Amino acid sequence: MQFTALALGSGTQALDHTAKALTTEIERQPIFSATQPAPGQLTVSALFNVDPAAAYSVTEIGLIGDGVVFGVWSTTDPTQALVVRTPGVPYTSTITVGYAQLPSQNVSVVIQPLDAAAQQLVNDAVINGINAHVAAADPHPQYVSGTVDQHAKPAAWRGQAVANLGLPVDGLQTAGKINAVNNPNLLFNGSAEFGSVGWVSSNFQWLTGDFGEGSFWDNATAINGATVQDMSGAIPVFPNTTLSLSADLYALGVTVGRAYVYMEAFTSAGVSLGGFGSAIAVNGTNWTRYAVSGTTPANTDHVVVHRVIDTAPTVTAGGVAFRRIKLEQGTTPSLYSQEATIGQLMGRTNGKSANVYYSGVPTSGSATTFAKSLASFVAPSNGFVLAIQAANMGGTNQPGTVNNTVNITGSVSGSARGADSCPTSMMNLASLSVVAGETVIVSGSTVSNGATGSWLNIGINLGYTFTPSN
Repeated sequence: MQFTALALGSGTQALDHTAKALTTEIERQPIFSATQPAPGQLTVSALFNVDPAAAYSVTEIGLIGDGVVFGVWSTTDPTQALVVRTPGVPYTSTITVGYAQLPSQNVSVVIQPLDAAAQQLVNDAVINGINAHVAAADPHPQYVSGTVDQHAKPAAWRGQAVANLGLPVDGLQTAGKINAVNNPNLLFNGSAEFGSVGWVSSNFQWLTGDFGEGSFWDNATAINGATVQDMSGAIPVFPNTTLSLSADLYALGVTVGRAYVYMEAFTSAGVSLGGFGSAIAVNGTNWTRYAVSGTTPANTDHVVVHRVIDTAPTVTAGGVAFRRIKLEQGTTPSLYSQEATIGQLMGRTNGKSANVYYSGVPTSGSATTFAKSLASFVAPSNGFVLAIQAANMGGTNQPGTVNNTVNITGSVSGSARGADSCPTSMMNLASLSVVAGETVIVSGSTVSNGATGSWLNIGINLGYTFTPSN
């Protein structure tokens, strides 16, 4: 539900929950200010600075949401006006909505800033109202009699009047409309709440700030010319889907280069379709919120999010940082949120294991190979793979030697191998550090040396364990 305006009317008919409009609406103006004065309360204001055709008694004030009346403050007694509208006298109407009795998990209030054009209109309206008030020969007829001359007030006086209203010189920062919907974050672990779990790489270190910044990622050492980036895990999304990406970026230690986050689309075969939205930090600035939106191209199967510093960067240690990254549907970003459940977290941090038995009798006089691969798996987090292959020669020597090999192959981290060769039973192992999201394959083989003689059956056990880490 978006609250966008307040309406004034002169109707005196009692309205019930079926009403969609005021009984007699006369004026409507957009909301220019929204605040939360206390938990469970929302206060909105609208400026009525366009003169009505004639003076009238306001007996109904409506809060407009999604084009219809959401709530009404009214009286059925025409002699008990809520306010009297008079030509030449601007009026600011304010309504406070209480929702403290609603379940907190069902209510999320987001106050969105006005765009620059709308904000300028509000500021101009306020200044014009002040100027008209200052120029009036008798600006307060309801309080004084006679004439009070306030003509030709200097600019400094009018500027002080604006300051007294609490308006900052660069505009009305609290001005905006109310968006009561907070979209879910499609990105798991967008602010290092779980270290680097859910990210394919961890080139930026994760930590918790000492000044109340919360958890974030930054560069542990100075960067001089090299591109540094991390990529999230895959996020399934259909083609032609509009997405918004927002993030807090810190670039206080960046003197050269670009610090940014962006979205990249991929086909089901893992072919990149390119980036389609980048939010770039201003170098030399403290934590600042940035946002960008874009539409996934045709043939999109999934997207990823990147956090990057590039373009021959020069950055001090800890000089670039990322936090509160949110990927969501639509063009307008909402408040940062983290939808991770305990099930999702466990699924990304639990260990894995698998094993298989295979065997065979080598051929006398001919080199014989027996090989096996375990089903590949995707590392749910950063961690370590330990693979073992044991070859049992039946408790006695074979007529020749056997080469026993175990391999671990990662799509990102390379490979590791353990091997030995002898005529008796043996066990070999290999270990490999892997990162979240990479595909891992564990395989093994035994190869006889082709000696002539009576070969015995070779029983082979191949297995691995994956241990998560940060």
